[in-house]
Amino acid sequence: MASFEFEVSGSDDEAYDDEPAIGLGKMILIFIFLLPLFPIFLLYRFIKHRNQSHNLIKDVFLSGAVLLILFALSGVVVYSTGEPFLSAPSLVILFVFLLPGIALIWKGKRLENQLNERYVKYRDYIYDGTHSVPKLAELAGRRIEAAKNDLKHMVCIGLIDNGFVDDRSNRIVFGGKQRSFGNNLQIEVSVDGEIQLEINSTTIISGSPPFHSAKTAEEKAAKPEPEPKPKPKTVQCHGCGASLTFMEGETKRCEYCDSIVS
Repeated sequence: MASFEFEVSGSDDEAYDDEPAIGLGKMILIFIFLLPLFPIFLLYRFIKHRNQSHNLIKDVFLSGAVLLILFALSGVVVYSTGEPFLSAPSLVILFVFLLPGIALIWKGKRLENQLNERYVKYRDYIYDGTHSVPKLAELAGRRIEAAKNDLKHMVCIGLIDNGFVDDRSNRIVFGGKQRSFGNNLQIEVSVDGEIQLEINSTTIISGSPPFHSAKTAEEKAAKPEPEPKPKPKTVQCHGCGASLTFMEGETKRCEYCDSIVS
């Protein structure tokens, strides 16, 4: 049985990735084994998380924690050399590692509180009927992309019940389920009318559709063409000149002069 297959690619909105660009475990390994490269990877995380407030806060906390760890390690080294507490090396590590580390931890905590307050505002705006992402961003004083990621994170952690952020309409949608389609849509149609539709190897439709399969060119050529129906025609009698109407191919006798007209 001959069949035809068509590969059709299609995609929905990209799935939202709520995780950090580089996981914490990997960052710890980089810190231990590739310490000189650690600032580069940390900067990469900051850039990737510029519109993801919750992950950006994690980066701030991570930066502060790293500085405090470096302060502790440096303090051990300085102490082991017998330097006094207020010596120049001690003051250097104090101002380079300890104070910035404490400041970053405080900054991260402050950003976290602001984010939680913003979540409360988002919920109030949403349940008051504001579902447009640009409008929510305007009310919250955020960039649209940053506000959208805030809302998507709220969906992920369950702060928005039975809703999701629709990227196409840029709105919060309730009462539905966000669906994504892979890039593997396969349609198989056989010449005897069988059809099978698969999405990501899952059969959606299989069977005969409610229509007849197309006939082949040979079948159409073998079928005789119907004879054309005769058409009415009007002629003049050659005997008396009267007008007579009859079908093509017929012969008629003139009712005036009794002549045969064809």
